[in-house]
Amino acid sequence: METGRFFVGPDKQGATELFRQLNGYPILDDKTLLRLDLIALNNQGLDTVLETRSCILDEMVENVKIIMKETFRILNLM
Repeated sequence: METGRFFVGPDKQGATELFRQLNGYPILDDKTLLRLDLIALNNQGLDTVLETRSCILDEMVENVKIIMKETFRILNLM
């Protein structure tokens, strides 16, 4: 079930660099409860998952902080 979505802009390289700062593991298994996906939107409106991170609740909290901090940094530079 999707519980949230962040749009960090059209810069694919910047989004990928941000995603790689996040906590968690790229491996999904039966124990994975929380998951973050780096998604690219194409011209037809279809989502493509580029990378995935599985994490525990504490890691998810830190990941949201990282995403929000970076998003505000980007917005303040515009």
